[in-house]
Amino acid sequence: MFFKLEITTIGDSLGVILPKELAERLAVHENGWVALTETPQGIELRTVKAKPLDDSAIVDREP
Repeated sequence: MFFKLEITTIGDSLGVILPKELAERLAVHENGWVALTETPQGIELRTVKAKPLDDSAIVDREP
């Protein structure tokens, strides 16, 4: 399944809006969590069942 997502400004950040059909397929909801992984093909977005224990687990950036 292919979705083209619009990038929008959210405060000082950027975000994407998930279409209702995709949000339902992924079982995500407002204030829920997803994991984003950068891959050689682009990005992978996965559902996370619970908030990580600390915010350091959310972002893994190379120096």
